[in-house]
Amino acid sequence: MSGRPAAPVAGAAPKIGRIGRQEITHVLGELSDLLEAGCPLSRALTVLRRQAARPSVRRLLDRLGDDIMNGSSFADAMARADGLFNPVHVAMVRASEAGGFLQKTLAHIAEFGRRRQELAHRVRGMLTYPAILSVTAVASVAFLLGFVVPRFTRVYVAAGATLPWPTRLLMAVSDAVAEGWWAALATIALLVLLARMAIRHEPLRRRTDRLLLQMPLAGPFLREWALGEFFRSVGLLLTGGVTVLSSLRLVERAMGNRVIRSCVADLAEGVEQGEPMGRRMADAKVFAPATVELVAIAEQSGSLPSVMTRLAAQSQRRLEARLGVLVAMVEPAVVVVVGGLVALIVAGMLLPVLLMSTLVE
Repeated sequence: MSGRPAAPVAGAAPKIGRIGRQEITHVLGELSDLLEAGCPLSRALTVLRRQAARPSVRRLLDRLGDDIMNGSSFADAMARADGLFNPVHVAMVRASEAGGFLQKTLAHIAEFGRRRQELAHRVRGMLTYPAILSVTAVASVAFLLGFVVPRFTRVYVAAGATLPWPTRLLMAVSDAVAEGWWAALATIALLVLLARMAIRHEPLRRRTDRLLLQMPLAGPFLREWALGEFFRSVGLLLTGGVTVLSSLRLVERAMGNRVIRSCVADLAEGVEQGEPMGRRMADAKVFAPATVELVAIAEQSGSLPSVMTRLAAQSQRRLEARLGVLVAMVEPAVVVVVGGLVALIVAGMLLPVLLMSTLVE
């Protein structure tokens, strides 16, 4: 007895539903632990299915178990799971099943998944305060321009006061905000729509990705993130027994930034033609010279899997350092800009009062 409901009729399998990366990583880690304890794969999936709390996770484990019971390999079952598994991980599992080291591969995938989640969590944590500060700043300025300034305006108009140009300018800005907020929202919505359309247009997407990498502050951060993903994915595949060429082809499809994807495609083309990967990396102008030298030496010594893993760890440390510098620059900049805007608004509103007081004296 499998402890699961009977498999649905072929072609009528229900959709699994949404499952986050963190849950996928947890499932693969638990599966690795059960396999290490000597539990057969089909039984391990049944055990995990009984423990799963979310219906979508239970459906995923049902689908995997049914495919395996029907004679599929675990890699094929993962590939048919509604696109929930990373193609890089599917290729690793396929190679490990052929080599007889599935448990170790699942452990590697789970460990790297946890590291990636920890990095993403730290990135979100470091960006939370600047984001809250920015939202508060926008809300404060909008409140002053939308509610405070109009009240002062009515008072000054009723008094027939002669207003200095800073106050008149501030009142004009306030009127524009009050009358044109809907146009601003429509413009933002249009820009979001155009951005989504641009993502689907490949030449424009490539130019956008190149511009993002060339941005003064965010560019180095985005480049380091993309290179870290490259090193991490290639290291995982090589550790899992996948060839260098197949690893590069798989990672090429997984890279989000089109500039980095093009570089990976060029690396794969060079390897396919018999060139060392380090030589093509030197021509890419994306990788640091020390990284190129290290990869070239690793290719000669046969230690490329461990070197790529080490480069991924180094990239993560550099990424966190760059992010720390970026946050350290953004936080005081936001405070200064917001403080300056609020001070200008308050000064512009109180300037007529000060002028009238001077005239009275």
